[in-house]
Amino acid sequence: MSETHLLELPQPVFTALTRAAAASGTTPAAWIAANLPGWATASVASAPAAPTEQYAAADDQLDAHIVSLGHATGTDNAAIDADLIRAYEDDHGAATAPRRNGR
Repeated sequence: MSETHLLELPQPVFTALTRAAAASGTTPAAWIAANLPGWATASVASAPAAPTEQYAAADDQLDAHIVSLGHATGTDNAAIDADLIRAYEDDHGAATAPRRNGR
């Protein structure tokens, strides 16, 4: 069974890893598997590497579709704060008051 994990690497380490993998004609994961002492797996090591040109083209396409507005979107803190204030000011008395005559 295969699992995917995220690994944070400093940029210089990631750059060196991708260059080493490209030079050996494999993926970064396969390069790690092949060079990690005492460990290797056929499924990872045999995975073909995408050509560097293909990565560059994918990056260019992604860059063409990225828009940065320079601020967070999808949040309206003023409205959220107003909702919280209303909720905290309301003692919910009508909802929690005992009912009389079964009503």
